[in-house]
Amino acid sequence: MVATITWSISKNGLMTQTIDSNTDAVVAVQFTVTATDGVNTVNIRNVTRLGAPDAAAFTPFANLTEAQVIAWVKSALPAGKEAQLETMLTRMLELKANPPVRPVAKSAPWNTCSPA
Repeated sequence: MVATITWSISKNGLMTQTIDSNTDAVVAVQFTVTATDGVNTVNIRNVTRLGAPDAAAFTPFANLTEAQVIAWVKSALPAGKEAQLETMLTRMLELKANPPVRPVAKSAPWNTCSPA
């Protein structure tokens, strides 16, 4: 099974504040990572804090793109976290497509008492 994984920014998921002269600097982002196999879909939502914006490369809030913010999120994650999230989603898809067989409780044949 090949999973398609997409990253997106949650609606109202940009937390901003004024830093120095930069108004509406994005300091934290709520994001969603979604995986689908064409039949099943699973997702993980999370929030990550961003470092202080680079004054020389500051992008005004109105000019931000989702792709740009996703790149910021990925670079702000701890090393290996992006791959860990995507691996976790792939495993969740596998479990959804092939749920484990759950054992069923059954009375022992020597138990002749009626259930209370």
